[in-house]
Amino acid sequence: MSVKVHKFSSKTPETPYSPVWDYCIAEKKIDIDVDKLADLILSNRGGNIANFFNVLKWDIPVCKDLLKEIKIFHSEYVKNTCGKFNSKLKVRCWSNVMHKGQDIKQHYHSTKENSYLSGNFTVKCDDSSTNYYHPYDHREYPIENSPNMLTIFPSWVTHGTSIHKGDSERITIAFDLILESTPLSDLDSYAGEVSRNLQNDIGELVFL
Repeated sequence: MSVKVHKFSSKTPETPYSPVWDYCIAEKKIDIDVDKLADLILSNRGGNIANFFNVLKWDIPVCKDLLKEIKIFHSEYVKNTCGKFNSKLKVRCWSNVMHKGQDIKQHYHSTKENSYLSGNFTVKCDDSSTNYYHPYDHREYPIENSPNMLTIFPSWVTHGTSIHKGDSERITIAFDLILESTPLSDLDSYAGEVSRNLQNDIGELVFL
């Protein structure tokens, strides 16, 4: 299916100290059974918004389908941004289940020298957006959520969500693509040290 690209690049700098940026957020509508995926997530979730289990590791057809689509979209993203990047990669993911009135605050996933790509997949939503922020002046750039939408962006890009206004759950899957050599302690967490420890389980990673 067609890919929508949101491109952000600076104007030609006039001084050697002007800020420079060049990155994109890419979206792609994919066709997998989101109802089945929602049922799986809701039946395994805990009491918090973030649920630190990797559905991409599960031996279930819809989970395998999602991993396959992430692999395909990652290849497309790399081909159309940097051209080629050959490195062994792993992926971790977790689900976010929000109820009416909840939101996810601004955060990023990695700003270190080995940071790579992150993304999210919308399973279920109702009138919500993921908001991305300019790296320097922090202007907000909202992208409307819709079921079956897969998004990839650089891991250092700050993002969050609008306040969920729907009566049913808003369900998304967030993921990080990382180099095989990346220490899990290098990955940041918007939820603090406790959640970081929950996320950083080496056994929950799968090869991309």
